[in-house]
Amino acid sequence: VLRFMGDPHLNGAQENLFGNYIIQRGLTSAGIRDEILAQVVNQVWRNTNSENAERGWLLLLGCVCSFAPSPKMEKHLLK
Repeated sequence: VLRFMGDPHLNGAQENLFGNYIIQRGLTSAGIRDEILAQVVNQVWRNTNSENAERGWLLLLGCVCSFAPSPKMEKHLLK
C-alpha cells in the first residue's frame, strides 16, 4: 500500500495493475482484508499530497467495492 501510494513513477497501466493486485490479495485472503483497509485509510487520512490521496481514495473505493470489512472494522471505517 505504501508503494502504491507513494511511487511517483507508477503510470496509468502500472498503477491499475498494482491496485488490482492489492484488491486481489484481499479477495483471496479474508484474513488480511481489514489490514489492507486499515493501511489505506491510514494513508488517506489527512494526507496533504493531493495526488497520493487521490490514489488512496481510488484504492479504498476498489477495495470496499470488492470485499466487505469485518463487523469489527465497519464502525471504524464509518468514522
